[in-house]
Amino acid sequence: MKRRFLERELLWSRVNKLEKEKSKLNGELESLKDEISAMEEKMELSSRRIKELNEIRLETSDKKRDLLKKMLELERERARKEVEADLAVKEIEEIDALNDKIESTLSNYFRSIASIEEILKRHDVKALESLKSSQQTLGELIKSIQESFTHKLKLLKSETLKLKDEIDGLNDRFSELSREMERLENLGEKLNEELTSHRIDYAVLNYRKGDLEKKVEALQRQIESLEQSLSKAIVEAEDLGPRLVTFRDEEEIMNEIRFTDGHLLALSDVSEDIERMYESYSKLYMELEKKAEEVEENRKKALEEVKSRMEAWKKVIHAIIDKVNLRYQSVLAKANASGEIKVVNEDDIERAGLVLYVGFRGTEPVPLNVYTQSGGERSTATMAFLIALQEHIRSPFRAVDEYDVHMDPKNREIISELLLSVIAGSNVQYLVITPSQLNFDLKNAHIITIQNIAGSSIVAEMV
Repeated sequence: MKRRFLERELLWSRVNKLEKEKSKLNGELESLKDEISAMEEKMELSSRRIKELNEIRLETSDKKRDLLKKMLELERERARKEVEADLAVKEIEEIDALNDKIESTLSNYFRSIASIEEILKRHDVKALESLKSSQQTLGELIKSIQESFTHKLKLLKSETLKLKDEIDGLNDRFSELSREMERLENLGEKLNEELTSHRIDYAVLNYRKGDLEKKVEALQRQIESLEQSLSKAIVEAEDLGPRLVTFRDEEEIMNEIRFTDGHLLALSDVSEDIERMYESYSKLYMELEKKAEEVEENRKKALEEVKSRMEAWKKVIHAIIDKVNLRYQSVLAKANASGEIKVVNEDDIERAGLVLYVGFRGTEPVPLNVYTQSGGERSTATMAFLIALQEHIRSPFRAVDEYDVHMDPKNREIISELLLSVIAGSNVQYLVITPSQLNFDLKNAHIITIQNIAGSSIVAEMV
C-alpha cells in the first residue's frame, strides 16, 4: 500500500514539476510580451515624433523657399534702386559739369563783350545800344537755362536721397530676412539631428522587437510541448488516484520507493492486516494534514482581522490625539510655552504610549521628563495635557490632587482659570485638592478646608 502511495506521489510530483516549469515559462512569456508592448509604445511615440518632425521640416522648407523668393525680389529691387541712384548721381555730375562749362563760357563771353563795349563807346553808340539789347536778351535766356538746371538738380538730388532711403530700407529688410533664413537653417539642422536620432531609435527598437518576437515564438513552442507532456503526466497520475499535495522532488521519492521495496522484500511474510492498518493510518494522516491546513488558514484570517483592527485603532487614536494636540498647544500658549503630543510604538499595542513635548519661553519643545524641566514646568505641562483631554473623558466625576504644586503664581492662575473654564457648562463634578491659596471663583463651588494643628485635623466648610 505504501509503495502504491509512493508511486502516486511520484507521478503527482512529476506533475507539480511540469506545472512549475509551465508557470515559469508563462511568466517569462508574459514578461517578454510586456517588454514587446513597451517597445511598441516607444515605437509608436517615436513614429509620431518622426511624422511631426517631417511635417515641421517640410513646413520649414516651404518657409525657406518663400523667404528665399522674397530675398531675391528684394535683391532685384535693391539692384534696380541702386542703378537708378547711380544714374541720378551721374546725371547730377553731368549737369554740374555742363553748368561749370556754361559759366566758364559765359565768363569769357562777358569779358569779350566788355572789350567790345569799350570800343563801341568810342566809335558806334548805336551799335552799343543794339549790343546791350542783345546782351539783355541773352542774359534772360541764360538765366532761364540756369533756373532750369537748378530745378533739375534739385529734383535729381531729392530723388537720389529718396532712392538712398529706399535702398537703406531694403537693406534693413534684407538683413531681417537673412537673420530669419539663418534661424530657419539652424532649425533645419536641429530637426535633421533629432529626426536622425529618432530614426535610429526606431530602427533599434524594431530590431529588438523582432528578436523578442522570435523568443516568444520559441517559448510558445516550448510551452505547447510542455503542455502535452503535462496532460500525459496528469492522466497517468489520475490513474493511481486523486491529486496529492507533495513538497518532495522525484529523486527523494524514488529513494524512498527503493527503500520501501527493500523493506517489503524483507517483510514478504507479513500479515495482510498490515495493509489495512496502513490505509487507516494513511487516511488519518491525510485528515490531520487537511485540518492543519484549515488551522493555518484560520490563523491567516485571524492575523488579517488583527491587522484590520490595528489600523482602525490607529485611525481612532490619531484622530483623538490630533484634537487633543490642538487643545494642548492652545493651553500651553497661554502659559508662554509650546509643545505637542506624539504617539510612540503604535505598531505594538502592548508597548504603545504617548510622549508629551514642551518648551517654555521660546525654547525648542523636548520630551517631558524629570531631568529637563523644573517641577513647576512639569506640573504645568501635565495639567495642560489633562485639561486638553477632558472633553474625551466620559466619567461623571473627576478628581485632581495638588495640581499646582511647584507652579509659579502666574501659571497657577492660568491653569486655575482654564480648569474652571472646562468645568463651566458641563454636567461633570470635579474634586480639586490643593495646598495653595485658592484662586477659584467661589460661585457653584463647595469648598472644604482641612488644617492640621498640633497633631489634630480641623475640618471647616467655606460658604
